[in-house]
Amino acid sequence: RERPPEQAPVRRPGPLPGQFLQSRQDDRRRLRQHRRPPFSDNFDNKAFNAHYTVIDANGDGKSWIQRSSTTGGFGCSGMADMAMDDWFLTPPVRLRAGHIYRLRVVAGAGYASKSPERFEVKWGKEPTVAAMTSTLIPATDLTVSEDRTYTAWMRPDADGLYHVGVHGISDPGSFRLDVNDIAIDGA
Repeated sequence: RERPPEQAPVRRPGPLPGQFLQSRQDDRRRLRQHRRPPFSDNFDNKAFNAHYTVIDANGDGKSWIQRSSTTGGFGCSGMADMAMDDWFLTPPVRLRAGHIYRLRVVAGAGYASKSPERFEVKWGKEPTVAAMTSTLIPATDLTVSEDRTYTAWMRPDADGLYHVGVHGISDPGSFRLDVNDIAIDGA
């Protein structure tokens, strides 16, 4: 059953898997926990990972999860009969107008010899699919299992809090898309 992206379930991984955002109070608390560049995360801190927003936009019940408590990283498994349409969004990051920031994402295909993966990266001012309107890294095919670093540049028009969204968009039958590090720093 497909749902429009605005109605897709939203959850934050962490100590309580499947925890849904339920109130504006949760949103306000999360916004107070914003980061400033330089910001880097290899996802090995489960407590901090709870500040990421995960959106299962196609409603298939599979989405981004922390792969392991020892190795960190987020992974998103595919479905045999449905294309991947899953997002994970950074906690809010405070950026300044006119400044140039470098985004680095380290990603790989979990089992590339059997299944290439595809992802894109966008950014916006709210932690929603609808707000992810500016493309940082266009749709990119991952055909090797080894991690590769993908780089983009951001230049906000206004001061404020921004979210970066990694969007898994692999074809049906994909195995697992892995993101092992994300960083935002000044140019």
